[in-house]
Amino acid sequence: NYLNELKKRNIPSLLISARFYAEQIYFKAWARWAKKLLFLVDRILVQDSISKGLLESIEYKNVELTGDTRYDRVDELSRNKDHFPLIESFIGSKKVFIAGSSWPLDEKVIIPYMLNSKHDIKYIIAPHDVGSEHINSLINKCGAMAITYSRIHELSDEKILIIDGIGMLSRLYKYAAISYIGGAFKEGLHNILEPASYGLPVITGPHHKGFLEGPEMEAAGALFKVNDANDFASIMDRLLENMQVYTKASHAAKAFISDNKGASKKTSIIIEAYLN
Repeated sequence: NYLNELKKRNIPSLLISARFYAEQIYFKAWARWAKKLLFLVDRILVQDSISKGLLESIEYKNVELTGDTRYDRVDELSRNKDHFPLIESFIGSKKVFIAGSSWPLDEKVIIPYMLNSKHDIKYIIAPHDVGSEHINSLINKCGAMAITYSRIHELSDEKILIIDGIGMLSRLYKYAAISYIGGAFKEGLHNILEPASYGLPVITGPHHKGFLEGPEMEAAGALFKVNDANDFASIMDRLLENMQVYTKASHAAKAFISDNKGASKKTSIIIEAYLN
């Protein structure tokens, strides 16, 4: 309805950072009504060549490959100057591992390593669910080795910090050396671009379907998939004990973000042309 009204009033409409899949209804021979909806959009700017090819296959001509603006956004976020004094006190001079947007299946994989690792590092868990029931469950699993952010103080000497609030995660990656991003066991992979923008090797669960950057980061050597706690322990030990492996993965993560930047500028130029 919105698109029809825009077309009636001669108001240009653009779809930005779009991504399409062959399985979508727009590309089914029997769904002409759905296909017509796309033709109400004056111009579609897509993330990848597959999306461009799909649109061209249904004779949509006003398509341009501009990339994904998220890369510019995470690069910008990685330059933040925010500081968290209590977290810095908790970390001290130790290396840090951070688990972002974790779910119970992810925590089942990572917590055994945290409790039994021979490496003297600090761990931060920023779970997806910060409700009291889940936070208490994490505390029970980690025992005396853990403290929550709401209870941390300058003299805290625990090994594991549990973030029991929201809005901090993207700014905490700068303190870490290695990251784990949750959701790839069941719920859907969370944002792996944010830690990569800080040059962090990224570890995830096994399922990346529908997330273009997952397989691409893995191919670039910046991401490692694990199936269980043993896989996780093996990857962690490699990254912590072999500086060559770690450095290669870190550089690959940073380069992956850098190589994919620029969509925002391309998009703004096209928008400016419509405005003028």
